[in-house]
Amino acid sequence: MKKITVLCIALLLALGVPFGFLSGAVLQEKDRITVKEKVLFGERSAANGLTVERLFGYDEHLFWRMTYQAGEKASYDAEYSFTASEHTENNPYVHGGFWIDGHLSIGADLDRPAEEQKGLAKAVKELYDRTPIGSEGEQVIYLKDIYEYYPFEFCFDLPKITMSGMSYDSLRPGLDEDEKRVIKAFSEFFRFPVSDSAGFHVQIEVLGKKNVSIGATTVGEFYLPETESVYTDSTCYFAISNCMNSGNPADFSLIPGGYGIYAFGYGYGKELTATGVNADSLRMVYPLDESERVISLSLDEKEENLFVFTQNEEGFCFYAIELAAMRLTQKHRFEGERLLSVENCGDFFFLELDEMRVAVLTKEEGGAFRHALTVPLTHAKEKWFDAGCAKAFDGERLALVFELYEEESMYIPLCGFALAVYDETGLLFHAEYLSDLEPNLLDASRQKNCLPAEEHALIYWN
Repeated sequence: MKKITVLCIALLLALGVPFGFLSGAVLQEKDRITVKEKVLFGERSAANGLTVERLFGYDEHLFWRMTYQAGEKASYDAEYSFTASEHTENNPYVHGGFWIDGHLSIGADLDRPAEEQKGLAKAVKELYDRTPIGSEGEQVIYLKDIYEYYPFEFCFDLPKITMSGMSYDSLRPGLDEDEKRVIKAFSEFFRFPVSDSAGFHVQIEVLGKKNVSIGATTVGEFYLPETESVYTDSTCYFAISNCMNSGNPADFSLIPGGYGIYAFGYGYGKELTATGVNADSLRMVYPLDESERVISLSLDEKEENLFVFTQNEEGFCFYAIELAAMRLTQKHRFEGERLLSVENCGDFFFLELDEMRVAVLTKEEGGAFRHALTVPLTHAKEKWFDAGCAKAFDGERLALVFELYEEESMYIPLCGFALAVYDETGLLFHAEYLSDLEPNLLDASRQKNCLPAEEHALIYWN
């Protein structure tokens, strides 16, 4: 017992926390945390049956799991824990899936001859060679003079698979033969002809052989694809944006199958490959109208259905597609609405619309989704709800949790949260909750260490 006490004292001194201060502020208070509620709108009964769980931490060693039962007869409980070693509560890593990056870097190896370099690097080196020391040079370099198709980087971040490669530089050192084959297959599949006006206005200043600055701005019409992707344990599904930076439609005429949702297989089966990416399986699996831009792709929990949200000038659309046969099972169009973002919260979709409004699609017993409500976020003002699914819907009531911040700074969250409850009529209840961990753990030398220790709250209807 003495050894443990000595260890704790040594740890606290190492953290720079006076032991006497910590004893009074934490050890005596850890089992009797209090929460203050400030009702801003409505009646507490509107939140009956709602539970909010939030983990707060101090200096990555002390943690309080706060469970708050909202409603007319509100109650709360705080579970305290301490770790001797520094500990962080991070959410599980989520792979990025697959994406196509069309952004190009401007630069060159100024010590190598231009003829030994490729693409933009060669053109930049030639401009450097023409610029005397002590002067400046500039040139508009058009992509059509270098590339037939837009150059892309193909990036893979899937379970046990991480790789990337540039379509115009697939033979660079460092890529093995299988990686080269994968990049080549994706490059040949996604061919977008370079527009005549696409280019870079490159400016170079040569003050000395080792003192060179290079800058560039884009000119003309570019295709910079944005990618949405999801993956099962064996297949990655993805969609790419359908318009140029000018707003004009992109040319999908050379893409096998045209515009839509694409897929490829991956994994390490009996036929082992270096990358795990089955490039031969790359294909278009579900066609879409070229006027529709994909906003979101997601899967159900069993990975049997793909859910797609698209947007065009007429509104947005929801698709439910059975993966086994890539068969459409449900389609719902929202005329005249602009969709900004989508969160798949399991039994419902939370949709962020323009003009500070949100909507909910909820799952019925048969598995189909229905539009349950659309409401303005009258409580939010300059604040916003938590990222992730810190949201709950019971078929009629939507509950949102968002963080509280110091008044002086919107970047420092407090050990509390705000809660808002809506139904189809609008806001029913809005309140703020702040624990006394905040004043107990702040002093002049160690401020702002009591912070939410998880990305977002856990919230559910009982």
